[in-house]
Amino acid sequence: MIIETKRLIIRPVELTDAQDLYEYCKDPENTYHLDMEPHENIERTIDGIKNYFQASPEERFGIVLKEENKMIGTIDCRGFTESRELGYALNKKYWNKGIMSEAVIGVMEHFKNSFDVKEFIIVHDVLNPQSERIADKCGFKKDEKYHNEFVKGRNKKMCRHTYLVEEK
Repeated sequence: MIIETKRLIIRPVELTDAQDLYEYCKDPENTYHLDMEPHENIERTIDGIKNYFQASPEERFGIVLKEENKMIGTIDCRGFTESRELGYALNKKYWNKGIMSEAVIGVMEHFKNSFDVKEFIIVHDVLNPQSERIADKCGFKKDEKYHNEFVKGRNKKMCRHTYLVEEK
C-alpha cells in the first residue's frame, strides 16, 4: 500500500530505510516522547524494522519526503476495527513544517475510504505540545479525561484526542 500526498509518499518501511530511521532514532530528543530508548547502533534499527514495522506492514509506515527521496518519519494506524489509533515520529530536522499533519490527514483519508474507519484517536504526553498541535490542526477534539502511564522510568500524564468521521 502506498499513500501519496503533495510532499510525501507513505509506504511500508524497508530495510533500505535503516540509515534514515537510525538518524533520528539514535537522538534522545527525537525519542523522548516515544515508548523506546534511543537506538545505540544501526543493528538495533534494523531489528526494529524487521520485528516491528515489517511485522505489520498494513498499519505501520515510513514517511518519505519526495523532494529528498528520504524517509524522515514513521506513522502507525493501529487496530482492526472501526476505531484506529495513530502514532507517529518525525526526524527533528523536519519539525514545524506541517509534514506530520499532512501525513496524518493522508493516512486518515486512506483508512476511512478503504477500511470504513469511523474514529481515529491520538494519545500523547501532555508535555508534548507538537502532538497537541498536530491533533488540533487535523480536526481532532481533545477529550477532557487524562490517564497516567509509566514509560521509560517516568510517570507520564497522557491526553487523548478523537476524530469522528462524519457519515456520508
